[in-house]
Amino acid sequence: MYTLAIILSFMSIYALYSVSEKVDVHKRTVASYLNQRKILALLLAGSTFLSSVLVTIMKMSLAVGIIFSLVLWMALACLIIIGMPFEKIKWKHLTLLALLTFAIEYAL
Repeated sequence: MYTLAIILSFMSIYALYSVSEKVDVHKRTVASYLNQRKILALLLAGSTFLSSVLVTIMKMSLAVGIIFSLVLWMALACLIIIGMPFEKIKWKHLTLLALLTFAIEYAL
């Protein structure tokens, strides 16, 4: 459940990051698709953030779930803002990290 919350929060922040006017977007990427369709990106960001909050509230209690979601969102936002302009974050690394955390979370 924690991995799902992290993935949903990452999707939310990435959608909001791609909407920004200051971001140079390469052609034929997810960011360029979201940059052209700003309303869709904002709806995606809002719905995935709300889903992430609901997942953490179900896993933890109400107050702890909300605080955890906000702290997680701020931490991921800092990492995305730092890593994306230098193209250090690759999709294969994110996929491998997500699979590894799913495996660790459900193996223990």
